[in-house]
Amino acid sequence: MDVEDIVLHSEDELRRCQSTCLYHLSQGLADPELIRKHMKQWPKIQLFREPFLINVALAVSDKGADFASVCLDVIKSAIELTLQDELRRKESAWAISVLPLDYAVASVLKALVIESTNHRQMTVLGLINLVFSLLSVYRLKPTAPQCWALGQMLLVKLSKTQPETASHILSQLADKLFGDSTQNQYSVSKARIPHGYYEVRKNG
Repeated sequence: MDVEDIVLHSEDELRRCQSTCLYHLSQGLADPELIRKHMKQWPKIQLFREPFLINVALAVSDKGADFASVCLDVIKSAIELTLQDELRRKESAWAISVLPLDYAVASVLKALVIESTNHRQMTVLGLINLVFSLLSVYRLKPTAPQCWALGQMLLVKLSKTQPETASHILSQLADKLFGDSTQNQYSVSKARIPHGYYEVRKNG
């Protein structure tokens, strides 16, 4: 049953309800181990049809290394599966008929960034970590260019809509480049952040 079937509501009311749910889930009022167990069972190919579940994963991803690994892997796996289906659709008319796509990953991710400003900053760190999870996809994977592009899109969107994140993002990019300057996805990402946001980092 969808929430729309339960009661009439405004978009603002729904947003406040979701934000409250995220708060309680991320502040530990729900059993963390139970959340992690259910996340592992989420049908990844369906995840982008229920973006609120992605918000839940983002909100609890900073509860420790185990949570970060499970939460980010769930989202990244869903993205990679969708991108693989998109590649198959481009290669085969048969795949178009059996792998219908009724959502765009980039559009969902952009919406999540916008929504993060309404969720008391509870999903921002998760989004930043997702950026670097996508940028870390191994370069020989068929989906690597698309994952990197999505990570770079998220990075720029976050820097523009929430300038206070620029310092943390730029610091992590610098660390990645210091560790291995041959990983071009990080230098490209750094170059895509508008020059004005470097001033935010200096002054922050």
